[in-house]
Amino acid sequence: MNQGLSLVDLAKELERQNLAKQDFLAPSRLLQVEPNENGRLMMNVDRGSQGIAKLQMKPLAEDQLREWAEIPSKYYGIMRSKASDLLVTNVNHWLNAKNQPRLVRCLDAEARAFLSNRYRTIDNFDIAQAALPILINDGQVEVVSSQVTDGHLYIKAVTKRLEFEVKPGDFVQAGISISNSEVGLGSVKVEPLLYRLICKNGAIVNDLAMKRYHVGRYTRDLDEYTEIYRDSTRRMDDAAFMMKLQDTVRAAFDEVQFNKLRGIMVDSTTRRITAPLDTVIDKVVEKFDIREKERSGLLMQLVEGGDGLTQWGLANAITFLANTEQDYERSTELERIGGEVITLEPIQWQKLAEVA
Repeated sequence: MNQGLSLVDLAKELERQNLAKQDFLAPSRLLQVEPNENGRLMMNVDRGSQGIAKLQMKPLAEDQLREWAEIPSKYYGIMRSKASDLLVTNVNHWLNAKNQPRLVRCLDAEARAFLSNRYRTIDNFDIAQAALPILINDGQVEVVSSQVTDGHLYIKAVTKRLEFEVKPGDFVQAGISISNSEVGLGSVKVEPLLYRLICKNGAIVNDLAMKRYHVGRYTRDLDEYTEIYRDSTRRMDDAAFMMKLQDTVRAAFDEVQFNKLRGIMVDSTTRRITAPLDTVIDKVVEKFDIREKERSGLLMQLVEGGDGLTQWGLANAITFLANTEQDYERSTELERIGGEVITLEPIQWQKLAEVA
């Protein structure tokens, strides 16, 4: 498993970001873009008497702006590379014409997200403050990985209380993966995590996740720029949400749920790959969005990894790729794919890996 940041470094970075970030709510006519020498767009926020805030747009924020303006991705790319003035004219036209209230999330003088005014801001700092004390104060729980990326916060923890043997000598500990996105890339999630002790592989079981979404209320008209602060109502809503999150984290280490997963894992060791291996790998690459550069490593690990040509072996070959992947986001994606493979129903496995 990609270990990411230490808890000390994670806490420092979350605190830094919490102090540095800003949220702007404004009608889109007060937002304009201009080209930047690095090929990306700058966003200018008209703050009235406070002047213009100039923000470098992160790739995600720019893509969210493109989608909101309903500009096709291919055409947007052509304008970026061949007609930057036309791109700016197009985007600014739609910012003026649509004139919808938008939430611009900023960090370090960069616009990192361009979102609906209904987007509920649930911040990484608050998630960590709510969840980490519960995990740290439990003497049987260990945080094995944590990271904050441009898109997500991740906290992954396992418990010694729930440990079981999938096959002789192959022990797995139960755990949870807590994640959040401040920039519109998904809900707050608490997902079961399977942590294989022999190789420190992790598999995330998304099907059994508990999720809470970033959907809020919007109750007033907006004619001018507003910097968002927490009022008493927002603080009460957030406090209630964090209490629910804490209850969810406490309940997540559930023996009944993990006994169910234990049965699924044991069964996966008995389901063999009987179709031609290259054909199976081709299907896996297509079905689970395995990148072409990962294909050869997947095949090699499946053949040489020692887990056999089984459903369990395939899942562990994928999570082995997650262990060796330096990009934390991609590593987590591969852990989720590993979880998907483990939990494939028999009929799904038959279509994927068995001779018809």
